[in-house]
This record gives sequence, structure tokens and C-alpha cells, in this order.
Amino acid sequence: LKHCAMLQRAGYDVLIINDNVGNENIIKDGVEINVLSTRTDRFHGSIDLAIGTLWATMDWVTSYRNIKERAYLVQGYETDFSPYGNFFRVRANQTYNLEGVKYITISKWCQHWLKDLYNKDAKYIPDGLERAMFPIKERDLSGKIRILIEGNCDDAIKNVDESFKIINMLDPEKYEV
Repeated sequence: LKHCAMLQRAGYDVLIINDNVGNENIIKDGVEINVLSTRTDRFHGSIDLAIGTLWATMDWVTSYRNIKERAYLVQGYETDFSPYGNFFRVRANQTYNLEGVKYITISKWCQHWLKDLYNKDAKYIPDGLERAMFPIKERDLSGKIRILIEGNCDDAIKNVDESFKIINMLDPEKYEV
């Protein structure tokens, strides 16, 4: 969303295509970003550049005919989002070898394996962190230590379920989850 707001502020016409139900516009940094849904809206316009952001979004990006340039923002090795033997591993893996698609990434490690494993030259765009949302605070160990568990339990690679098992072994008087 940060990248979308930056592009729109720079004068580009930005549209988010949601690969799910839901087409309410999004406000980010005071900028309204239009949203359309692949499930509920019909598409008839021309798109200069379409960027997929997850392996499943690349079906739409590669199949909609009226796109001048296609790209894939690779944010991780999405093949590992599914367990071994799952068909989605194969589908995710196929998206790293698409013809006519430019590759972009927000991490150097993704840039390296895209080159090493798939011979794709990905452009590196640093991930945007809004530092104002994370003010520096001197650490004070007088209270509980906070632990954040982030991720979807359905993504085995994130080990969210295992994280909760470990948290359950900690002293709740010392830790806030």
C-alpha cells in the first residue's frame, strides 16, 4: 500500500486488483487507491503495468490480455508456503519461470535464488518501513516482555502453531503475547 500511495502521489494512476471478493477503495497516507475484484468486477480497460504480489495472483496477471507489461513482486519463496506433496507447491514454483514477466523483489536473498535457481534477473526495491509507527524507546525490563506472533496458521513455513506451543510453556506473569 505504501508503494501504491507513493506512485499515485508521483502522478501515476494506481489500481489494486483484489483476487478475492471486495472492492472498497483503500485510503493510505491520505491517498485514495481504487480497488476492483477479480471475483465481482468486469475488466475492459487497458493496463500499462500489472504487478502480481503472490503466486496465485499471477494467473490473472498472465491471462488478462490487455496488459502492456507484466511483473511479479516476489516477497519470499512461496513454494514453501505449502507442505510437500501439495499441488500448490508446483503452482507456486511455476510462477518463478514465466515468460514475458519482469521480476521484482524486496529482499536480496530472493534476488539471489531467483537468479541461481531460475536465471531471473530481479530488480531490487527496498521494503518500506514506516519508522514513525515504531518510535525508539529505551528498554525497561520492569514490566512484562512482549512477544508478537505474526503469520497465518495455514502457512506451515511460518510455524505459528509451534510458536503458540512454546508460548504456552512460558510464565504468563513475565510475558505478554
